[in-house]
Amino acid sequence: MRDSHTVLLAALLVVALAFGRGSAQQQLPAPADSLTEGSGRAADVSQELQHVIVDSLSERVMVKLVERINPVVTPNNTRLTLVPTARSLKPGAGYVENMSIFLWSMGYGISDRHAVLGGMSMLPFLKLDDQLFYFGTKSSIHRSESAQIAAGLISVNQKALDEPLSALFGVVTFGGTDAALSILVAYGFEGTEMADQPVVILGGERRMGRRTFFVGELAFYDETPAFPLLGIKRYSEDGGAHWGYTFPYFLYYSFGFGGD
Repeated sequence: MRDSHTVLLAALLVVALAFGRGSAQQQLPAPADSLTEGSGRAADVSQELQHVIVDSLSERVMVKLVERINPVVTPNNTRLTLVPTARSLKPGAGYVENMSIFLWSMGYGISDRHAVLGGMSMLPFLKLDDQLFYFGTKSSIHRSESAQIAAGLISVNQKALDEPLSALFGVVTFGGTDAALSILVAYGFEGTEMADQPVVILGGERRMGRRTFFVGELAFYDETPAFPLLGIKRYSEDGGAHWGYTFPYFLYYSFGFGGD
């Protein structure tokens, strides 16, 4: 119903704008003095009609009209290239991502605070039993307009491993959809043996255009930085899919499903 009201009000606004142009052209010939006076009255009526229509539009309706004219893509930003952000998936929404052809991953929002993650390798020279598998969870702890906090568990398994390799992580994300900084801290463990030092990853994203983002990740272990991952993401018009390239390793494509 709101959409029909929006379309109706938008149509009235267009009619009001057109009225100012068309009214003067449709006037019958008249003496010079009365022609000037008639045009002035038509312009006044057109302006009054425009003001009435614009004033009757609520702020929410105006925002919807602007979005229809020039929509801003709000992408699935629950992760950077490899590292999850603290943002959560919507209930029933998810994504499937292919990275460098042979690595597949997915995420699915169970509720507005909890999501499950998973993935596997599909290397053609390995049997299914020899592929790498991983499973994870992420739960939102705190959410506000400027900051989010989440925590989770990721476990990786492969036939050659004696025990699954796992990691407990916490991540905080500051900022909005135009620019944000994420800080992830993870402690790895194998069986009951915990790592001595955490892995700390700094990740960032910056909007370069309506559908294009710069992304970067830099990992530290024992205060020693690893080689950074730097690249771009380019989203589809509706934000439901994107492709990206992160130097020097990964070319990936992702598409979303479900949600509102």
